[in-house]
Amino acid sequence: MEIVSFHWYDDSGRATGEGEVKNLTARSLDKLKATMELYDKNGGYLTSGSAMIDERSLPPEHMSLFKISAKSNPKMHQASVDFSVGGERLRTFYAEAD
Repeated sequence: MEIVSFHWYDDSGRATGEGEVKNLTARSLDKLKATMELYDKNGGYLTSGSAMIDERSLPPEHMSLFKISAKSNPKMHQASVDFSVGGERLRTFYAEAD
């Protein structure tokens, strides 16, 4: 999986993460779930949220948007995102800048 874009923000009591992901595997991925974890400035875990990506099935080399929501915490400082199918966590890379 390649994270093409990802940003997060505090939206009236909800932490919202949005982005786009690309399937780098050789197979179509059905019911792909995105999970966002939020951390404080020292890297301490605060909370998480998850959601299915926009596309029901993501063929190889295709991209899809995703949007995740979690309960906000005033100590939020950084976020991460990863992806899984049927509980299997997929290896994820951030896209490199051109």
